[in-house]
Amino acid sequence: AMAHLRRNVRERSAICQEVKDYLRDNHCPHDLESSLMEWINFNEDCKQRERTRNAVWNRFPTILRRQLATHLQETGSGESLLGTVEVLRDLTHRDRFNFLLDLFMRMESETF
Repeated sequence: AMAHLRRNVRERSAICQEVKDYLRDNHCPHDLESSLMEWINFNEDCKQRERTRNAVWNRFPTILRRQLATHLQETGSGESLLGTVEVLRDLTHRDRFNFLLDLFMRMESETF
């Protein structure tokens, strides 16, 4: 586990250094460089969470993944997290729950 952590730290450090070098070589203002580096760190955090999620989820068979997804997408009131989205809230089909669950399981993070 520690070797994995050290490798991740080295990879992130290399990415950050590459970006910093590029920005400095192109004479980017310090405030812009700070904003861009903040975004790079945010993006790398998101990617790491996605890799961790995928690694964990891929250890389970589909039926257990669905059970986990059911748990993760429920709100405190028992409503589906995606069911609170306005465009999905008014769906009334009998397979609404399965549709929202499948949608939840296929969602991916995208930073912008």
